[in-house]
Parts: sequence; structure tokens; C-alpha cells
Amino acid sequence: LVLQLPDIAVIGFATDLETIYQGDNVNINFTVVNYGLTTASEFVISIRDVLGNKTSYLGNITVNNLLPGEARNIVVAWGGALTAAGLHNIVIIADSLDQVLESPENEANNVLSPSVRVLEFLPDLAITSGSISFSQAQGYANQPMYINVTVSNVLGKKAANGVDVAFYIGNPMAGVNKQNNTSIDLPSGVSNSTSFLWTPTQIGSYSIYVWVNHNGAIT
Repeated sequence: LVLQLPDIAVIGFATDLETIYQGDNVNINFTVVNYGLTTASEFVISIRDVLGNKTSYLGNITVNNLLPGEARNIVVAWGGALTAAGLHNIVIIADSLDQVLESPENEANNVLSPSVRVLEFLPDLAITSGSISFSQAQGYANQPMYINVTVSNVLGKKAANGVDVAFYIGNPMAGVNKQNNTSIDLPSGVSNSTSFLWTPTQIGSYSIYVWVNHNGAIT
């Protein structure tokens, strides 16, 4: 004879903001399901947020009855006071008080502990080939010209001041030395421009490279 028992499991974790920044108010979504052959009655689901050595309890949910084969979606608020920057573990335990008799081999799926990265407010410095323009369409040997560069912080959540912008003739990753560098300030959500004065000494084709924050001073 086999004793027919419930089998509670936690599956399908998601957050309603896929990209989370510090201070965001987020809803946590998950599903509790009964894979067993009998009803699971009167059990508690606990949800907590673990960041380093700090644990915050997000809630306890009592389930009166979960029928065999039934799946129930659960939504829990994760408030902005708790969404500090860092790697969080959201620990969800179904039947956290051991109120439901399950087979020992079915206890492991009662716990789901996904990791969620909460991002700090930081700049997002960006440049494309279209961000580089020249003061004249055709350069001439021994005649100065300007290389104009537009750097974006449009998607950044924080201002970046004193951003170093370096200019190279040739690929800097191949060991080419920089020709010149300048510094610009970039408030959050905007773009800004800077220029380099360059005098080509020979006719021919040049590969122009611009490296933003090449010294890594801005996080």
C-alpha cells in the first residue's frame, strides 16, 4: 500500500520589472503547485529577502486548500525601502511551518531561492561611429581639422563628471598610443560633445578611434 500525499512545489519566479534599480517598487510573482494526489491544507508560504547578512521578511501567506494538480499564482510586494543595490536572494518556502505531511523526497521542491540583481544608480556612457564627425568633409595634409565627438549618458541614472575622452589614430587595443585626450561633464539623461584639433601629416586613409572613460575613472 502506498500512502497518497500532497507534493507542494514553488515554481515560475519572475519580477514585474526585469531591470531593477535601487529604490524601485517591485512585485514578485511565483506559482505554488500541488503535484500530489491529495489536497494540501492549511499551510504557510514565507517570503524573505536576503542581501549579504541582512534578512528582510516580505510576507507570510496562508493557503487554506491546494487541490491535487492545482497551481496558484502569488504576488508579493517588494518595496523600494528594501531594493538596495546588490545581489539579493529571494527565498520562498512553501509549508514553512511543516504543517503538511509530504514524502521526504518531495520536500526539496518546497523551496525556491532565485538571485535578483538590483542596480546602483550609475552613468551609462556610450559612443557609436555616428557620434564622430569632422570639421570638413575632406582632410588635407598639414592642414588642421577638428574631430568632433558626442558622448551619450542618455540611459544613465547618474551624472558623470570629468569623463576622459581619448583620441587615437589606429586601434588602441593593438597598443597604439593616444594622440590627445579631453574631459567633459555628462549629466544624467543627456549627451555632450567635445573636440580634438588634429593635423594629418601625410595623405592617405586613417582609422580614427575614440575611447570614452579609457582610464576607468568613472564607474
